[in-house]
Amino acid sequence: MKKTVFVAVAALFAVCGSVSADELKINGEFKAVNAKTNLPERWNRNGVKTAVTELVRKGDDNILKIKNEKGYFAMYNSLRIPAKAGDTFKFEIKVKGKGELSVGYYAYGSKGHSGTGGAMIKVDSSLFFKEYKGTFTVAPPYKGKDISYIHIQFGSYKAVDIEVEEIEVEPVIVQ
Repeated sequence: MKKTVFVAVAALFAVCGSVSADELKINGEFKAVNAKTNLPERWNRNGVKTAVTELVRKGDDNILKIKNEKGYFAMYNSLRIPAKAGDTFKFEIKVKGKGELSVGYYAYGSKGHSGTGGAMIKVDSSLFFKEYKGTFTVAPPYKGKDISYIHIQFGSYKAVDIEVEEIEVEPVIVQ
């Protein structure tokens, strides 16, 4: 009897754990900083030859300032997040400034880069930080490729002058 109750309780905890999603550990408040790059720890630049990035201290936190007058730029997180086509993630990003921003992913599999995607948000709040929310779903991989993990990214193909206070991403668990 005790063993049956224990197994039932363990199963209940397993189900409850899979129903609630946790925020991904991507250093989304930019607290940890890489001393060599002066970028938030785990965050890397991609295609930022025309962009200027600066990490600015604000109280106990850091703000990532990005100014890009033309061309493509993106910041991506190095954490490998297991994923497959059809997986959905929700995000919240707190931003100040002007421009269009994509929040999404770069996908990778056994043959390297296998896709990218995300949701566009229009940032139009020059005086105050505003929280933008959305979701993105991992699309099928490029032809002949597979997906085993993603990196979270945000970026733009247009001119932006923004400050990012924080970003949170978590998987959406389907019951």
